[in-house]
Amino acid sequence: PCDFRDDQQIIDLTEKLSNLEIDVFVFNAGIWYFGDFWSLTLEQEKEMIQVNLWANIIFVKQLLPKISEKVKFIFVWSVAGKSLFAGGAWYQASKFWLRWFVGSLRKEMGNRVFLINPKIVETNFHKNNLIIFDEYKKTALDDILAVVKNIIDGKQEQREIDL
Repeated sequence: PCDFRDDQQIIDLTEKLSNLEIDVFVFNAGIWYFGDFWSLTLEQEKEMIQVNLWANIIFVKQLLPKISEKVKFIFVWSVAGKSLFAGGAWYQASKFWLRWFVGSLRKEMGNRVFLINPKIVETNFHKNNLIIFDEYKKTALDDILAVVKNIIDGKQEQREIDL
């Protein structure tokens, strides 16, 4: 367990993981406080940036010098960084920034970095949401898992995969 709101916990986790033989890391943590831009607190906004973006950056930065150069990194991103809708400014910003971070990381690390862009994933993530996503296409969790498996098996040529 690791609280991605806590930098030290992330660093401690990378220390533990660096001692294991791991071939792939999948990043899928995310948090979203639903509501209009002006209705969220500074703490909620900061938490979204911390969990959705900053935690990924710290994790990779701390882990890279300690692991094999063959390890793959898979980031499960969000359609929210490509589509605009009301009530998601901070969440969308964090996902947009993550996309550019991963793209830059891919330029440095090559074929070890992947980004999966699902649409609205059929989970409870949007359960307490005030935004109606009926007009948006959905992505089944099994579709995401199939892409992850293809990456692990070396069958995925694309580095950024839209679902």
